[in-house]
Amino acid sequence: METTTKPIALGTILLLLLLSFSHLSKADVIFDPSDLLTINCGSSTNFSTPEGRNWIGDTNTKLLAVSRGSFLATALTKSIIQGPYDSARLSCSNFTYSIFNLTAGPKFLRLFFFSTSYYNNFHPSKAVFSVKAGPYTLLQRFNASLDADSGNDPARSNILFREYCINLQEGQNLNITFIPSSTGSYAFINGIEIVSMPSYLYYTDPNVDIDGKPKLVGGNTYPIENHLALETKYRLSLADRNIPEAEDTGMLRTWDVHNQVFFPF
Repeated sequence: METTTKPIALGTILLLLLLSFSHLSKADVIFDPSDLLTINCGSSTNFSTPEGRNWIGDTNTKLLAVSRGSFLATALTKSIIQGPYDSARLSCSNFTYSIFNLTAGPKFLRLFFFSTSYYNNFHPSKAVFSVKAGPYTLLQRFNASLDADSGNDPARSNILFREYCINLQEGQNLNITFIPSSTGSYAFINGIEIVSMPSYLYYTDPNVDIDGKPKLVGGNTYPIENHLALETKYRLSLADRNIPEAEDTGMLRTWDVHNQVFFPF
């Protein structure tokens, strides 16, 4: 039987360029997310990090299930960044996280990867895989090692982070599947985070007139409907400094100073 998925592509997923004004923010009030689940993959260890994340070992909670075929793997290199990087869940075949009891509505889905060698001869160059969340293909033939080598932050050269927005229906479980791309490759994940957001923070409110909303170049007004998945590429602050997760308005977002990413002509 064939399964169809919705790949991340033009018309299905939009890349977000998010601007933050230091005083004119839509989220000046601290938001209290109904769902905030931060998973330490491939571990039974619970711990907290300074930015406010409380990591829960994936073998230590009844909030999720992991399909058979994957196993826990210890990183052979110590990360200098505090986080879920001492271990990973890893497999040469498909494996799925099923996350239960989430509320309906839009969520941030964040994926954390540490590209290094893992116990039992799992070399980073062989980590080539795809990631699907429900009907959406979030990553296609993702080569963690190449992505790490192309990073522009020497302090975090082996740490990879991806952030998406997805919408869940009432009673819907979130299934995240990791799929090795070929024989001899493997898939892995170090950390997963799910955080609720306000209903229409990024998605268009269908009850509001969309005149003046985002437009495609040369096109008409483009509503961002909640059946779409979104990927965050940049989140820019127009203030004079970076804004870390601990100073965000309850959703653990990071904001980069705009002139570190884009330069004026």
